[in-house]
Amino acid sequence: MESFMALSAIWVSDDPPPAETIRILHDVFDRVEFRRATDDLSATYRHIVFISNRDAIDLPRSLLAENRPDRFVVWIHSDDYIPSERATCELFASGCLEVIAASEVGKQHVLVRLAARTAGVLYRLKPTKRFERMVNHTRDVLTQLDSDGIIRYESPSVQAVLGYAPDEMTGRSFLDFVHEDDFKRLVAVLQQYGSVPGSQVSEEYQFRHADGTWRILESHAESVEVDNQDHAPEIIVSSRDVTHFRQAVAEVQQREAQLSEAQRITHIGSWRWDIDNDRLSWSDEHYRIYGFSQDSPVSVERFMDAIHPSDRESVRSAIATCMDSHEAFSLHHRIVRASGEERIVHVRGEVVLSNDSKPVALFGTSHDETEAEKSKKAARVTENRFKELFKLSPDTVLLVGRDGCVFDANESALVLFDAQDTGLIGAQALDLVAPDYRSADQVFAVGHVQIRTLEGDHRPVHAHVNEIHEEDGLIYIVYLRDELERIRREELLRNLRRHQENILEAERTRISREVHDVLGQELTALKMDVAWTTKHYGEDESRERLQQVEARISSTLETARRIAHGLRPGILDDFGLAAAVEWQAKQFSDRTGLTVRLGAVDSLSVSPELSTAIFRIFQELLTNIARHANAKAIDISLTHPGENLVLSISDDGVGMQKPESGKVESLGLLGIRERIKPWNGRLSIESIRDQGTVVEVIVPIAEDLNEHTHSR
Repeated sequence: MESFMALSAIWVSDDPPPAETIRILHDVFDRVEFRRATDDLSATYRHIVFISNRDAIDLPRSLLAENRPDRFVVWIHSDDYIPSERATCELFASGCLEVIAASEVGKQHVLVRLAARTAGVLYRLKPTKRFERMVNHTRDVLTQLDSDGIIRYESPSVQAVLGYAPDEMTGRSFLDFVHEDDFKRLVAVLQQYGSVPGSQVSEEYQFRHADGTWRILESHAESVEVDNQDHAPEIIVSSRDVTHFRQAVAEVQQREAQLSEAQRITHIGSWRWDIDNDRLSWSDEHYRIYGFSQDSPVSVERFMDAIHPSDRESVRSAIATCMDSHEAFSLHHRIVRASGEERIVHVRGEVVLSNDSKPVALFGTSHDETEAEKSKKAARVTENRFKELFKLSPDTVLLVGRDGCVFDANESALVLFDAQDTGLIGAQALDLVAPDYRSADQVFAVGHVQIRTLEGDHRPVHAHVNEIHEEDGLIYIVYLRDELERIRREELLRNLRRHQENILEAERTRISREVHDVLGQELTALKMDVAWTTKHYGEDESRERLQQVEARISSTLETARRIAHGLRPGILDDFGLAAAVEWQAKQFSDRTGLTVRLGAVDSLSVSPELSTAIFRIFQELLTNIARHANAKAIDISLTHPGENLVLSISDDGVGMQKPESGKVESLGLLGIRERIKPWNGRLSIESIRDQGTVVEVIVPIAEDLNEHTHSR
């Protein structure tokens, strides 16, 4: 170890150091023992450099760069200038070994301790040229840590491996760069080994690259004792980036696991027989197929013993033929497990030849087809069952070839098409569809269509077509369900529902009139009586009580009127649909606070049933907007362009969410469609998310107007 032959102190302050401070510094320098190889102190050089605060921000590098490796430098700053952490790291990198405050100068024991503690550090920071060249050219990252994990040195290779310049990491804790998954583990390692000289440990962990990605480092660390016994040990770490290696290992392991999993799923094991050394190698799945334990070695004799006695000769013959002819073999045979269970195995094998065409090995696969054979038997049973289901199915089933001809049909098809025995076989599928429902690009129309029987009658059905690819080519399975009875039932239910709604509206009208007329008149008379009593007989206290009673009667009267209008607004019967729409729009605006803009509202005379249906639809749409749209304004119009009545409502709300595939519409929309179905009306909805919804109810009214006019 070399001696320190130079002592320097750099004083950073706008004011020069007091004489007492200079004296203390010289006294400290005198007390520091730097001698190692010689006792000659006469060659020791000491000096103090004064720098102002503003110059310290941009300190000339030459001031510190001229320090020799055997020189000790202390940076003393005033209280009004404190170097940042980054600046402190740069000072260390430039040769300054300690940064202390001016207020600590008087503590001579501090400087002495700092000087003594740093005596060994400086030598390691300034290595010999040969060692320096070796460090600079190593591909591994060499790091010097103190016992707290603070980085004191990084080899230049850190730039290529981790993307950091060495001075970017100096002075920082290496734990700042460690992934959170490894943080606690490395903290424990540092606490356990960092303070014990001679301790060695190897760890693998994730380290943050300068580009933000995580690299896997394999590090070997050794705790080294410094020369001064009062100084804690330091840690020398050699790190190597093994990211790509670990990724490659993981990929190989993943592929091996995938291969093993694929073999397990498919019940296909692989094997190899090295002929020269008579050695068998089996995959995990091959062991499972034969029921052997992987802990025990497998031999050719043991393999042959596992084959069913009746199949051993055929297996030996196949192997011998393969080795003689050098051609692959394939055969099925049975095996008998130790438990006595029999399995069916399909074996394929090929021969491996040497350069002189001599067989050196056999390799191949074994497929456990036991379950497949069971499935085939079950499939034959299932096929027979489905033949019976096909024959006796209440729905019509047609099997149609790619040429469009029917080649099979069940008994229900004969009934539906008024056919006898095999009268449908050979018929063109399109000829069985009514002309208006034929599709040029399909063998059979899909959905609600009409068929044409062999007698020429038309019949409504619901059709569904499945395509099946078989070995002989593409075939179509056509399912037909007779909808005549369903349509009749739906029409009956629709008429019943319409009748019930008419009865309900009539009852609403009756109750509304009774509430409005009878109850309203009674409450009005009662209110007048209370008012008269209050005027003629009421004293001060009773007058106030009577006024409260009168107010309650007024409120009850208003409630009765609102209930009456809710049950059946009289304006609908007295003034028609247009007036009722305008009245309901105003009531909605007053109740919800939404801006309601009325567009064209045409007056027209339609049947009471249609008028009621449109008005109830209008109320339902307003209710949906209030509950779900989160709108601020709506636009309403009621027009009759041409022969249609059109009710249009648009809002600026959040839009209507479309039902997911397979889900039916909301009950409200279904109810609206059912209300207008007797008049062949239709519902149109256009909605854009966060922009609003436009709903149109379109009903042909020419026929309704004629009937209504005729009835009057």
